[in-house]
Amino acid sequence: MTSEQGKQLNEIISQQDRVVKIWMDYQKRFSNVQTWHFGGIVLMLIVPLIIIYFCIDKRKVSI
Repeated sequence: MTSEQGKQLNEIISQQDRVVKIWMDYQKRFSNVQTWHFGGIVLMLIVPLIIIYFCIDKRKVSI
């Protein structure tokens, strides 16, 4: 590996570390349980499951 290639590789790694830190900060600030988006996604998961549970005819299940 040439020295120029090594320098560029080190720069890429340092930039990647910076981007990861920025992304983690974004996730901590805007993607947590206290946001309405999180509640909406949970509802979109739970409500259909509840509807399916009550719509299944349990009398027709054979064991």
